[in-house]
Amino acid sequence: MIIGTLGYILPVLPGTIFMILAAYCFLHSSDTLYRKVVDHPVYGYPVKRYIENNYIEKRTKIFILISMWIATLFSILYINPHLYFNLLTLFLSILGSIVVLRAKS
Repeated sequence: MIIGTLGYILPVLPGTIFMILAAYCFLHSSDTLYRKVVDHPVYGYPVKRYIENNYIEKRTKIFILISMWIATLFSILYINPHLYFNLLTLFLSILGSIVVLRAKS
């Protein structure tokens, strides 16, 4: 949840995906913490819709995919020249894209 909160403050770090992960974990461990995430006024509603209905708005999907791939390409081209790092980054971005595209809209 802390990483998700930082994602709403820092430019390249994604916030919503970490909030979804936190809400999913809290759903199975603590109803109080789950409610704290899904009732939040800024990110609660989209997180709740994804967790409970597997739904992401089309506009949000486009924003997620564009920002994720910009960050991926920036990371591969400018951050780390190591092949294994770049392959891992590419694999995680493809996996994230599949998750986003499979959600209802």
